[in-house]
Amino acid sequence: MNKHSLYHIATIVLPFLSLLIAAGVAYVEINRLHLLESDYSHTEQQIGILEQTVAAQRGTPPGAKRATAQISPHEQTDFLTWLRQYAAFTHVQISRWTNTPPSAGSALPASVAESNSTVEVTGAYGNIRQFLYNVERDSPRLLNLSNVNWNRGTPPVTRLTFTLTRYVAPETTISTPPVETGSH
Repeated sequence: MNKHSLYHIATIVLPFLSLLIAAGVAYVEINRLHLLESDYSHTEQQIGILEQTVAAQRGTPPGAKRATAQISPHEQTDFLTWLRQYAAFTHVQISRWTNTPPSAGSALPASVAESNSTVEVTGAYGNIRQFLYNVERDSPRLLNLSNVNWNRGTPPVTRLTFTLTRYVAPETTISTPPVETGSH
């Protein structure tokens, strides 16, 4: 074979080979584009569902809260489990929890006792803020938040210590109508 026939073969094969490579790249990119369009439409559907859910929640009045919970051996553990679920949901860590036994307060009805818990949570500022908002907004029972101390740690971590007061009573006291909460 001479050099001239090699060039002649290359001038026929190389454009054809380039065309095959270009077609392969185009095929891959078209498939990628279809996947991205599919993801985009799925995301748009999810956003639509979330917007409808948020609109429905905004249209409903705030829920009623019970002033007290029933005194039981599991009240404290149930409450702590509930609090931990909100902490996990908002990516906040409960770093310390102390609880005082229920005691009758001077301004409370005779059968109602208050239980104070000192809670310390750590996490990013926005997450702690969302945690407190969820606890106050979504609690099925009346809670008082006091002695709030918010400290900046090593960024982005902050530490919040607060006292959370909840109220317990025998079951007969709980049958009273729920306390309506103000709008948030």
